Amino acid sequence: MIQVVSVDVSVGSEEIESVGDFEILSRKDLLARYLGSAEQRRNVLPDDSGQAVAVMSGALKNFLQKVQENGALSGAIGLGGSGGTSLISSTFRSLPIGLPKVMVSTVASGQTEPYIGSLDLIL
Repeated sequence: MIQVVSVDVSVGSEEIESVGDFEILSRKDLLARYLGSAEQRRNVLPDDSGQAVAVMSGALKNFLQKVQENGALSGAIGLGGSGGTSLISSTFRSLPIGLPKVMVSTVASGQTEPYIGSLDLIL
């Protein structure tokens, strides 16, 4: 049986609380795993959206790499617009070739090389 975990990497003011019946790793918990709980309590996401995306990208990359190292990652699916696609696809590029990676995006019909690079990411 495959366990599905939804990870909130949003940088807006509202956090995602549920995604159907799937387990969710909240933005707060993701940041606590990445930065440690003491730093996380100080509202670590910068007001600048570009900087906030960089923090969340690092947190997601850290989380996925740890799950991969533990042998618990069977694949990854990302959903997003242009900002989410940039954040998620850069993280997916750090995962090993051969691990299934799919990105569902509103920018899939445009210039996609910056998102995919030379790896096995399906957009």
